[in-house]
Amino acid sequence: MSTLIPDPREEERGSYKDSYSAAIRSLESFVELFKKNPQYELEGRLGKYDERRQRFVSGVDEPYYVQLLSLLDRAQCWSQQSRDAYSVDFFYPDNVRHSTVGSVSSCDNVTIRKRVVATLTFACPERAYDVRFRLSEEAPVNDIPNSDSFHLVRLKKRDSFMTASSDLRYDITVVQSGADKEVAAMNAESKVFEVEVELMRGGLASINTAACLFVKFPQLL
Repeated sequence: MSTLIPDPREEERGSYKDSYSAAIRSLESFVELFKKNPQYELEGRLGKYDERRQRFVSGVDEPYYVQLLSLLDRAQCWSQQSRDAYSVDFFYPDNVRHSTVGSVSSCDNVTIRKRVVATLTFACPERAYDVRFRLSEEAPVNDIPNSDSFHLVRLKKRDSFMTASSDLRYDITVVQSGADKEVAAMNAESKVFEVEVELMRGGLASINTAACLFVKFPQLL
């Protein structure tokens, strides 16, 4: 039986029963908010809910990552694919993130302030992983923070798959973290394999599909 876990930061901390239908209702409310604000992002991730610390830990193990990437790569249902996209994220105080995407000769730079709006964790003890859906606001920041004030760097290599209807994007990412780029590159022990699905602006009616696919991800392997 799956369990819907309220975010402890939310004001309402009541327990949920019949959790799958409750999850769908909650996700539908997320979509309504997503529609109204172009700065909102709605995504789901695979990971494990840590009961002791009462928090969701994003990521899957490497064999699962390899097998899932192979499965998505073989599928013939994508309108778009992006392979081995590299990026560097610098994290600053006040939830500011500066991202560099691309190569040294050609890259895009984006600076945002990210704020969590709502979180829904869907625990699936009978499956390999749990699911977290999160609605966040990503507001552009015009002034790049002082280059020496970041406290974390994440190096990412990402493969992306867009559905034929262009309403969902699946991102399969290898992440390494450290106090700076050099430490992150050398820190193989920090490697995390992330699996996420993001609702795109072109497909506002597909969140039920996203919920079903994400909960059933472990059954595909």
